[in-house]
Amino acid sequence: MKKSEDFGEWYIEVIDKANLSDKRYPIKGMNVWTPYGWAVMRRIDEFIRQEMAATGHDEVCFPLLIPETEFKKESKHIKGFEEGVFWVTHAGLNPLDVKLLLRPTSETAMYPMFALWIRSHADLPLKIYQIVNVFRYETKVTRAFMRVREIHFFESHTCHATFEEAEAQIREDLEIMDRVARRLALPYLLMRRPEWDKFPGAFYTTAVDVYVAGAGKTLQVGGIHQYKDNFARAYDVKFEKDISQADFAAYIAKLLESMGYDDIRFRAVSPDAVLARPDVEAKKGGKRVAVEVKRRIKDDADGKALEAIFDQMKDPSIHHILITHDVPKEMAERLTTKGVEIWNETKVAEMAKAAGQEPLVFHQYVHQTTYGMSERLIGTIVAVHGDDKGLVFPPDVAPTQIVVVPIPEKGRQEIIAEEARRLRDELAGIFRVHLDDRDIRPGSKYYEWEAKGVPLRIELGPKDLQKDVVTVVRRDTSVRSTLPRKDLVSSVAKLLDAIQGSMWKREEKRLIDSIVNVKEMSGFKEALNRASWCGSEECGHEIENKTGMSVLGTPAKEEKPEGPCVVCGKPAKLVIYVAKTF
Repeated sequence: MKKSEDFGEWYIEVIDKANLSDKRYPIKGMNVWTPYGWAVMRRIDEFIRQEMAATGHDEVCFPLLIPETEFKKESKHIKGFEEGVFWVTHAGLNPLDVKLLLRPTSETAMYPMFALWIRSHADLPLKIYQIVNVFRYETKVTRAFMRVREIHFFESHTCHATFEEAEAQIREDLEIMDRVARRLALPYLLMRRPEWDKFPGAFYTTAVDVYVAGAGKTLQVGGIHQYKDNFARAYDVKFEKDISQADFAAYIAKLLESMGYDDIRFRAVSPDAVLARPDVEAKKGGKRVAVEVKRRIKDDADGKALEAIFDQMKDPSIHHILITHDVPKEMAERLTTKGVEIWNETKVAEMAKAAGQEPLVFHQYVHQTTYGMSERLIGTIVAVHGDDKGLVFPPDVAPTQIVVVPIPEKGRQEIIAEEARRLRDELAGIFRVHLDDRDIRPGSKYYEWEAKGVPLRIELGPKDLQKDVVTVVRRDTSVRSTLPRKDLVSSVAKLLDAIQGSMWKREEKRLIDSIVNVKEMSGFKEALNRASWCGSEECGHEIENKTGMSVLGTPAKEEKPEGPCVVCGKPAKLVIYVAKTF
């Protein structure tokens, strides 16, 4: 089947010929990873792990099952996933009190734990990732790697103190995406999805779309999401702000002043030590108060030191107050019997509100991001680079970069075979190389390795031995040439680099050439349509309804619109991209 005649059938045939995946497992959409397909996936996982390690992410592995109670905490998330989850309702013959589901993604599994892990500013940023399987009940036609029900999935999750720090994380994710995409030779578009198509619960979504020219459709291969504090509020993921004890004491002095106290005496305090003098002193109605500020009582010794301070202040005309985040119950009881009034942060906030003073925020919700990619990357490599002979792998991702094929001659078979083994051993320490010395025709070997997408074939026959060269054939262009045996390793390295670069440039040009500028509704084509848009959801939906295509969104790198909105004719605010999608 030719790619240009029937892309869908061609895609299935290419995967079957290369034995990348076996779809005969008795659950539709849950395919078996074959050794060759899994080798490709492991290469991509390796790229991702390298990038995560280099950017300070730690790998984790969360449980597969999520309680329904946790899943329901984020209502926006549910709206996006509840129709596609797999439920577990029984353990053996016993119905479960709380239903469980197989993770469709891991926000609702991870974030209850984040609420336990994150306590203070020092715990941030939290940057973790996992590479696991997720499950979604895909209702459309399933297709290997592109649309399946059990998905090999990478997801990173990060927590930050501020929105700006989360934005910096997204910029880092975009850099990671670019490096991974170049290793796969997959030029892409970065699209900020429209509001109606962003990830459930996200503040905004940036999608990574690859255009498959042979099918006239785009394929989303990644998503980077800014959650702001949406999920943090649902799962109570907070951190204690980095407020010094001195700043806290200064705030209390200001609060007392707003409450009518005078003769305020504020003394700066060290952040850790318990001092022998009160932090704030004031008067009201002739009565003095002495305030001791302690953000956190760390241990029993800390508490006893505080009690000693109050024991030293025995003047009954002075009212003693301790302000702290938390105090053990027994200690609180002892201090109360000594006439010490205890204010916690909630009481301070209530008093500030009553006095009309801005509250001092002690705890703040984290800002979160996620970044996800899946096995769809393999499907995209197949769809973008494959041709009528089969797969075409970029050298960086190919499980086998080089196949050595000896060309035997009667009477010299052993000499050629020995030289082929020597050639294989010479290359093996540097490249992923395979020697195909099976007793079958060379033409059958060529056919098989072309179908498997091996970037470079090295042929070694009697004429090559005579001239002290090897014959090399590029899979991406089918160009044959010879290389001298001398310095072969460096020559092959340069050739593989050239193949990698050439595949990127070819697809980059194809991507650019596929963009069509649309000025009116009748101008949309089976291509990457670029149009001016007023920004209204109504006009966006009209484009989708009338063209049968999807609004990919607006480019992450802003582009200026040319002319009025393609739908309503009003002044355009944005550029919009529209295409068919898989």
